[in-house]
Amino acid sequence: MNNLQHSKGDETILIVDDEHMVLNMLNFYLVDLGYNIMTAKDGEEAVNLYKQHIDTIKAVIMDVVMPNKDGIEAYEDLKKINPDANIFLMSGNPNSRSLFDKSPDIQFIPKPFNPYDIANKIRTSIDGIA
Repeated sequence: MNNLQHSKGDETILIVDDEHMVLNMLNFYLVDLGYNIMTAKDGEEAVNLYKQHIDTIKAVIMDVVMPNKDGIEAYEDLKKINPDANIFLMSGNPNSRSLFDKSPDIQFIPKPFNPYDIANKIRTSIDGIA
């Protein structure tokens, strides 16, 4: 199976970012791979959507810097709701990588990114492949 085939799925992914371009790009690529997508513009909306659809959402891709509730605060709230929540944090800040390296539980995606690489990470994480 090639990497693109491995990336495909039919699960629901929640994408959280205040940049419409990022939301639209990830939505386009992940829908093309078969995923169902929900979007939120900030951490507050993400937490509310997650509470409503906890049984449906299989992964969350969330920016770190957002208005109302940033990605770190939303990450902590989501982990309180579901300690096993499958969450990826994204950041374009070059210093963010070192912050997240200190916490191996956090799945980090640096911006800019290749959407198919994200799809591979999601698929691997959902399938529980180390």
